[in-house]
Amino acid sequence: MDSWNVLIVDDEVEIREVVAEYLDALGHQVRPVSSGRQAIDLLEQGVGRFDIALVDWQMPGISGRDVILELGRRNAAAAVLIITGHLSESLGRSTPHVRTDIIHKPFSLSELRERMASLVAEVREAEGR
Repeated sequence: MDSWNVLIVDDEVEIREVVAEYLDALGHQVRPVSSGRQAIDLLEQGVGRFDIALVDWQMPGISGRDVILELGRRNAAAAVLIITGHLSESLGRSTPHVRTDIIHKPFSLSELRERMASLVAEVREAEGR
C-alpha cells in the first residue's frame, strides 16, 4: 500500500485519535481536525490536496456535508469516506466534484483500511493513474 495524504474530520475524540494513530502507523500523512470549522480553516490556509478525507457526517456547527462541498470547491480531496451512524445510503450522493463512499459506525480498522484503499484505487483508475 502506498502512502496517502489523509484529512480526518471528526468531533469524536476517540474515533479521530484511534484512526489517526492507525493510519500514521501504516505510513500515511495524517491531518486530524475536530470540527467542520477547523477543516474549512485548514482549507482556507491552502494546505493542498488530500488523497482521501474521512469526514463525520453529523457534527455540531459546520456539517460534514458542508466540509465535503468545500473540499470539492477547492479540489482539495480526491475522495471522501463519510463516517456516519445514519443508515441512509444517499448521504453524500449530492456532493459534486468528489467521489464519496460511506462507512457506518461502528467499524473495524481493517474495514476502514479496505474501504479507503478501494476508494483511492477507484479514483486513481478514473484519473488514469
